Amino acid sequence: MFVLSKNVGKACRRLASQSKEPLSLLQEALEHFDYALGVINQCSLRDVLGGYKTLYCSVRRVEMERGRVVKQVEGIQAREEESEQVETTKRLVECTTCCGNSEEMVLDENDGCYYCQTCYEEYYAAERGTKEEVVSELRIERKESWKEAGASGDNGEYEEGEKEDAPAGVEPSLDEPKEQEEAQERLRHSRVELGSLADFLAGAESPPFAAQARILSHEW
Repeated sequence: MFVLSKNVGKACRRLASQSKEPLSLLQEALEHFDYALGVINQCSLRDVLGGYKTLYCSVRRVEMERGRVVKQVEGIQAREEESEQVETTKRLVECTTCCGNSEEMVLDENDGCYYCQTCYEEYYAAERGTKEEVVSELRIERKESWKEAGASGDNGEYEEGEKEDAPAGVEPSLDEPKEQEEAQERLRHSRVELGSLADFLAGAESPPFAAQARILSHEW
């Protein structure tokens, strides 16, 4: 019975390693290992293990196998309990945006709040769209400001200043990481800056374009 229980327990553990739901097989293996060790105890064989090397090694292997199975079972049960707690929390909490809890809740790691799937996806879709719109608008406004500055100044000075501040054929880029981070902040002030620039260019007396180019370069 000892040998049979040991072999069945090992077979259950081997099958558990190939199963998607191993908990029941591991628990069955644990039962067989416990039964095998119980046979040794009931027959009072532990007192004579020292005189039977083969039996001693078999008992030690069963004890080691049992220890591994116990650790596996405890690990699986701990993960299942944690998953159940998370699911319970999601069912109890409300969406930070719409205060509903009918949908599956998503934890936003950026602010630590829970949102329903709809609000979560809508927020980040809008955020991506806003960033793209800001970048596109700033590109257009910057290009228009260069054209306005060139039209109001001397052609020769404009070409020289443009080479210094914006090389021919190269459009000022907003794709650098640092500029992307500042895109939203700059959009808030861009209209004010353009208004000031228009007043400056419409003045009766305009300084040489080299000075205008330096002002534009400093502003942008």
